[in-house]
This record gives sequence, structure tokens and C-alpha cells, in this order.
Amino acid sequence: QIKVTLKSHDQASINSAEQNLPMIQDALLDLFSDQSYEAVNSIEGRQALQSDTLSTVKSLLQAETGLDAIDAVYFTSFILQ
Repeated sequence: QIKVTLKSHDQASINSAEQNLPMIQDALLDLFSDQSYEAVNSIEGRQALQSDTLSTVKSLLQAETGLDAIDAVYFTSFILQ
């Protein structure tokens, strides 16, 4: 289980992310499902996943809305089983 929070200094990008939340959730579910336990069980692995998550969100928002001013993503919960 992973909970993600987005950071942006551009309110329009945050609004765009909120409006496209189901699409973002689906894309991130696909991304997270492709990860192995071994890959995300280290700090380096989680940092790489965080970078991939940011890229995924920015790409999706750019394609859908032309806005991609998301500055960062944070994992506010990261539970491995």
C-alpha cells in the first residue's frame, strides 16, 4: 500500500491533478504493480520509484492538460507485505 502526495507551486496544476485523479491513480497502480519487493525494499529503490512516480504524473498531466508543474511527489505511507 502506497499513499502519494503531490507538491506544486502552481495551483492550476494541482487543480488539474485533482480533476484527473482517477487516471493518475490508474497509471500509478500500473507502475507500482510492476515493482518487485526487492526493488522497493531499499532506500535507493524507493527513491527510484519516487522519481518514476513523478515522471509518470508529469507525463500524464502534460498529455491531458498541457500542465505539468508538479514539483515533487512524496510517499506519505509505504507498506510492504
